[in-house]
Amino acid sequence: MQLLIVDDSELMRTIVEQVVSENLSNALNQIQFFHAANGADAMEIMQNNKIDLVFLDWNMPVLDGIEFVREVRSTGNKIPIIMITSVTDSEKILQAAAAGVNSYVEKPVRGPRLWNQIEMFFRHAGF
Repeated sequence: MQLLIVDDSELMRTIVEQVVSENLSNALNQIQFFHAANGADAMEIMQNNKIDLVFLDWNMPVLDGIEFVREVRSTGNKIPIIMITSVTDSEKILQAAAAGVNSYVEKPVRGPRLWNQIEMFFRHAGF
């Protein structure tokens, strides 16, 4: 399974990877992590790899999270996308869902809370 973590904060990318790694320690040899600091870099990674799940921030330079989702969905790609962001306005959350975000987690993120939101994707994948 190949996971893409997209956030302009290196610390946040590390936290997401740690949460996944701690909860799937028995399957780590089956997981490859990719990191990007903005949506443009993430698009390049997706073009060159078969990514199975995306963790995505909203506010990033170059190409923000919503623009990234719209580009991905415009190609017909149905990859699961979990948005992890400090954007909490209900109108914005609806905008994210309309763009094609599958799940939405508010920052600041705590490990157990994040894992509860993403666990179903891993169960569906057989982990």
